[in-house]
Amino acid sequence: MKKSCTFAVFSVLAFVPLSIAGSDSAFGATPQPVEWTLSASLQNHLPIKKGAAVTAHIHATIQPGWHVYAMDQKPGGPIAARIAVPPDQAFVLDGDIDQSAPIKVHDPNFDMETRFFKNEASFSVPLTAIKAGSPKLSIDVRYQACDDSICLPPTTAHLSTIVTH
Repeated sequence: MKKSCTFAVFSVLAFVPLSIAGSDSAFGATPQPVEWTLSASLQNHLPIKKGAAVTAHIHATIQPGWHVYAMDQKPGGPIAARIAVPPDQAFVLDGDIDQSAPIKVHDPNFDMETRFFKNEASFSVPLTAIKAGSPKLSIDVRYQACDDSICLPPTTAHLSTIVTH
């Protein structure tokens, strides 16, 4: 009798960690429904010179069922995407950022028109080199992703790339 009880308890304890380890939600892992990529190209030839025009291209791949709010989402509802060039690097923003055309829908949860992207989004970011040399570019994208039942807290994706010709 003692052997079978010990075996039963051992069997249950051995199974529990496998069940928990196989489930992200068991540990409260936050979904990551958006994958971001960054590329950048120089309008002139390398090496990078002060005043050189650079265009950064940001692409978001959004998992099915999720969406990301557009840069021109009005305040008072979901969090609009924001793109920023961190300080202390060789590039600064030089003009308006273009974004792909968002979907526009009245959202009863916010009681307002929302502007968002499903599946994918693209952004074109005009930059100018403020010093010669470094081809490394960093850009931060602050965004909020939602599905039909929840919105994740706003998060920042820190992207970096090497500027090419």
